Amino acid sequence: MRLYLLDTNLVSYAAADNPRIHTKLAALARSGHICISALTEAELRYGMEKTPPSREKQLAIEGYLAKFHVLPWSADAAKAYAKLRVANEKGGQTISLIDLLIAAHAVAEGAILLTNDARLAEIKGAEVERWKP
Repeated sequence: MRLYLLDTNLVSYAAADNPRIHTKLAALARSGHICISALTEAELRYGMEKTPPSREKQLAIEGYLAKFHVLPWSADAAKAYAKLRVANEKGGQTISLIDLLIAAHAVAEGAILLTNDARLAEIKGAEVERWKP
């Protein structure tokens, strides 16, 4: 089974008790082939620091962070980022820096990036699966 790397928005949706996303993630989590990037953890922690969520949502986010393996950023991810950024700039795509970094992390790990972000689904050079809540 392939490895799946979660984008920040899916963890946020699941933590906000979106039943559809929560159910899909729970099923995938049972396989053990799901992880998040250290960059996703950074985004989630930034969001909690900037706009403190309800105690319930904070516990849910912390629960997801504890449940999924957090992959450290690597030199391979940096190389994948450079290639993705050039390919997407040549194609006229303007993707946010953090989204390109997370997509590159998925590429470096040979993972499918799971997201709800339509812009991420358009990244050239990354395997992306879009889940709608």
